[in-house]
Amino acid sequence: MMSLLTRRVAVGLVIVCALVVGFMVFAGFYFNRDAIAERALNGMAKDYYENYFYERFLADREVSSGVFEKYVEWGFPEVNLQYLLNFDGGRNAGRVEDVYGCDRKMTTAKITPVEPFGQKDYVLETKLDCVH
Repeated sequence: MMSLLTRRVAVGLVIVCALVVGFMVFAGFYFNRDAIAERALNGMAKDYYENYFYERFLADREVSSGVFEKYVEWGFPEVNLQYLLNFDGGRNAGRVEDVYGCDRKMTTAKITPVEPFGQKDYVLETKLDCVH
């Protein structure tokens, strides 16, 4: 017959093992190459639209002028990874390691503006073409 101390130690070990396995599963998903590439692509596309493209697209026009309406259904043209790495003087060139193994022409981001057409009002769709 097990003593109370032995049972507590056994239950404690089972809980610790379950936590370690849970952490390992999480780390396996979070730190795999595809997940890293997906987060990097999303970050670069977000930076591109919010901090570069949006201002240049509006230029001297007003949001209320209806300039975004024709892009609501189909979105802006896709932007490939090569462009996202090199736009604005290579602003994302340091992130090339995060997308290692991804085809620079076939990995793309598509941005579709949504009302009220502010700088952060859009839907982002990404397509990875990576070999890992």
